[in-house]
Amino acid sequence: MLATMEMAVAGQPPALVVLVQYVVSGSPAGRVEETLTSPLERTLVTLPRAVNMVSVTSDSAGGVTVDLEMQFDGGATSQDLAAVLGRMAQLEIGKDVGPTAISVHLGPTRIDSNTGLPLR
Repeated sequence: MLATMEMAVAGQPPALVVLVQYVVSGSPAGRVEETLTSPLERTLVTLPRAVNMVSVTSDSAGGVTVDLEMQFDGGATSQDLAAVLGRMAQLEIGKDVGPTAISVHLGPTRIDSNTGLPLR
């Protein structure tokens, strides 16, 4: 959020981030955190140019939602998006925690890096 506010003050658009969202049904949030969120964080944190990561695993109407946001030095690029997708493809997720939906794209920040809560 700090980077977003600084960019807005300078009159420039906020830097892009890589947004990842998984929706998992049939598993409790604790199990999803253990077998999906934590391994995903461990594999993505080592990406070149990565400077910050914020993730939230929460219960939702459709099951459990994992929202993860990756910030990169100078803003995320299509190459950073491709690197995230490559790491995700290699990730082994427990069979009992199969995602029903996955979304990955570039966009503006949606999670406050200080609180871990969605920006309003």
